[in-house]
Amino acid sequence: MTERIAIVTGAARGIGAATARRLAEDGMAVAVLDLDEAACAFHMTRAIQKYMVQQQYGRIVNLSSSSALGNRGQLNYATAKAGLQGFTKTVAIELGPFGITANAVAPGFIATDMTAATADRMGISFEVFQNAAAERIPVRRVGNPSDVAHAISFLVSEGAGFVSGQVIYVAGGPLC
Repeated sequence: MTERIAIVTGAARGIGAATARRLAEDGMAVAVLDLDEAACAFHMTRAIQKYMVQQQYGRIVNLSSSSALGNRGQLNYATAKAGLQGFTKTVAIELGPFGITANAVAPGFIATDMTAATADRMGISFEVFQNAAAERIPVRRVGNPSDVAHAISFLVSEGAGFVSGQVIYVAGGPLC
């Protein structure tokens, strides 16, 4: 069986770190990238120690170095819903003939350091911020990084081999 390889960006913390760990647990070789090289190396080293010492999971390789990332000013992120959907469909159409699926995951409110910093900037406690968000989410809770990592794990599995060109919203349902 051919080794499956994943590249996870933003892997120093939050959703990216949870995704890298989950995919390593799934037995994949995981290349991790993050603008915060030191945090990425620290967190992924801990993941390697936790999972790889047992030698029953995949492996993680830290690519977060200046040479791997090149000119950091040229990194950009698709944030517009229509742009993300169009990009995902285009990539799926272009890569489909080669047996490659392409999907995107669009997280809703996920409790991370980033959302905690947003609450801090707004001058409210993170708990109040999360509770207010949960009231608008049909499942009545905010997400956590592992919720997103589980969805990504499915999308890169053999079980999703006929799913391509989709944007999966991991948001607890449409906002109320």
